[in-house]
Amino acid sequence: MSTEAADTSTSSQKGGPWIPLESNPEWATKLGVAKLLGMVSQPVKALLLIYPITADVEKKRKEDDEKLKQEGVSPNADSTVVWIEQKISNACGTIGLLHALLN
Repeated sequence: MSTEAADTSTSSQKGGPWIPLESNPEWATKLGVAKLLGMVSQPVKALLLIYPITADVEKKRKEDDEKLKQEGVSPNADSTVVWIEQKISNACGTIGLLHALLN
């Protein structure tokens, strides 16, 4: 028996791209978000809203973080909330799903 561990690394660990979950914003736009939400069975425990981060969105987030810092509020004020920072390209759906499940 070999004492070497099996290679369980994924392409993302080797620097390759993460395979994205299916997301088609044109479909959601054509049908309408309100109509889509009406098709979801109730009660709803989580809703994933995935949208592209633009330079304007990132600028606003940094401004909000700075404002909270000046007010003495920590961005991590609620210790019961699990937050996973996305560091892998195209993993937004997976990270969002993990947030929904863990919180």
